[in-house]
Amino acid sequence: MLKILITAPSLNESENVSGVSTMVRTIIKNNKSSNKFIHYKVGNKDGEGKGIKWAVNQVTLVPHMISTIIRKKIDLVYLNTDLTGPSILRDYFLFFAAKYLLRKKVLLHIHGGHFLMKPPSSGSPFLFMIKKMLNGADLCIVLSEIEQQSIKNNYGVNGVSLPNAIEIGNIKNKAKSFYDKLKIIFLGRIVTSKGIYIIVEALNELKAYFNDFDFHIYGSGPELDSLLKKLGSVEGLKYSYHGIVKGSEKWDALDEAHVFLLPSLYGEGLPIAMLEAMGRGCIPVVSDDASISSVVTTGDNGYIVKKGDHSDLAEKILKLLQNRNLMPGMSVKAQSTIRHKYDIDSYLNRLNQYCTNI
Repeated sequence: MLKILITAPSLNESENVSGVSTMVRTIIKNNKSSNKFIHYKVGNKDGEGKGIKWAVNQVTLVPHMISTIIRKKIDLVYLNTDLTGPSILRDYFLFFAAKYLLRKKVLLHIHGGHFLMKPPSSGSPFLFMIKKMLNGADLCIVLSEIEQQSIKNNYGVNGVSLPNAIEIGNIKNKAKSFYDKLKIIFLGRIVTSKGIYIIVEALNELKAYFNDFDFHIYGSGPELDSLLKKLGSVEGLKYSYHGIVKGSEKWDALDEAHVFLLPSLYGEGLPIAMLEAMGRGCIPVVSDDASISSVVTTGDNGYIVKKGDHSDLAEKILKLLQNRNLMPGMSVKAQSTIRHKYDIDSYLNRLNQYCTNI
């Protein structure tokens, strides 16, 4: 049996809507192997400011992790990170402490980030730190073969592909009706990188169809007030904000929804919210960022839109509104994709093998 320290933000759904948190919570809940995963909290709660408390936490993070590894007799450090500046700065020191001070095995799991598909400029300290972590890790996991090729091309590292997964028990076979008013949703962190303002501009182009759909927002983030203000400026648009939903409330929201929007600009890996939405029969309309196109095939189980192109997003939504007969088949294919390829049990079998063989 291995004792595995696995990093993630808070696992409390009321405090954090992070995909990494969801994935780690699912791993711990469903793990049936002899390996033991022990959560180590790294990262802020949604909406948490960077005051004195935050600064103290950052300063004490490394010594506290060292103490935890020694006290709990950890065998393997499972470091979840994303390739963005703040995460790299924080996780580089955690990696260095685990790998070089304590001489522990380190599994580095990459979850998107600005520098995943496009590396920092030559001479950047971020480039040095990313290469140091990727090359020093005992195993590097990415979320698709697309990302596997990207880190090989950009950083000269051979990683393994392990796509995110969800509990298949959360997939229902109940067919949805797509012939009444549609419910279009956004579910996730409310930040600019998710394309939230692209959504506003796209919906603004669909004024003639405002009686055919409602827009619903679930989640939290620093851009919430700004998003709601911009939505409020779109005359005639019917929209609702529901806050953070979890457990049965989340699944009920997805069951009632028809179309899932995520026109991300950058920084995605393989969004858990998208997998969950597809598993409940929502048709994804999403941008081609990182691993997303490894799941969504445009015109088959959803639509891929051009990054940053609100007119293309509006066009794809309009195609669904005008061709309701296409939607039931796409919904079934979305569910089938998740059921057959993104099952948490298969995921955990592979993950535990990787951990054991390091």
